[in-house]
Amino acid sequence: MSELLFNLVPAVAGTTLGAPVADANAGGSVTDAVNLEKYHTAMFVLQFGARTGTTAAPVITAQSCSAADGTGATAMAFEYKLVNATDTNTDWTAVAASGLTPATADNYAIVVRIINENLTDGHEFARLSLTEPANDPQVMGCLVIMKDCRYDAGVMPSAKA
Repeated sequence: MSELLFNLVPAVAGTTLGAPVADANAGGSVTDAVNLEKYHTAMFVLQFGARTGTTAAPVITAQSCSAADGTGATAMAFEYKLVNATDTNTDWTAVAASGLTPATADNYAIVVRIINENLTDGHEFARLSLTEPANDPQVMGCLVIMKDCRYDAGVMPSAKA
C-alpha cells in the first residue's frame, strides 16, 4: 500500500494557507495556477461565507494553462463535491467545461478535483476562475491539496512554479 503524499498550496495570491478574502470574487477572480507535472490530482477546496445580497453563487470554471501566469487558459471539465452547512457532502459529480453554478449560495464548501491527464495537451498548470453574476460581496477562502505525487521527495518543490 502506498503512502498518501500531498502538498498544501495557498491558492489566493497574497494570502496564507486558505485565508478567507472579503469580496474575493469582485469583478471575477482566478486562483493561482498549480503545476500538475509532479502530481496526479489537484483538489481545490473553496469555502464560501454568507453573501451580502441575494444573487446567485459565482460560476466556477476550471482552466488548463501552459504556464503559471495563466498563459493559454482553456476551460476544461472537472469533478466536484459539495459540502453544505449540515456537514454532508455529495458524491463526485462531473462538470462540463462550461462550468458550475452551485445551487447553494451561502456558507458551504466545494472541493474541485482536477486530474492531470485531463489538461490540454502541452499544459502542466490548472487554476479556477470564479465569475460573479452580479456584484454581491462574499467571503471566500481557497487552498489546494496536491495529491498522488509521482515520486516521494520527502519535501516536494513548490507546485506554483
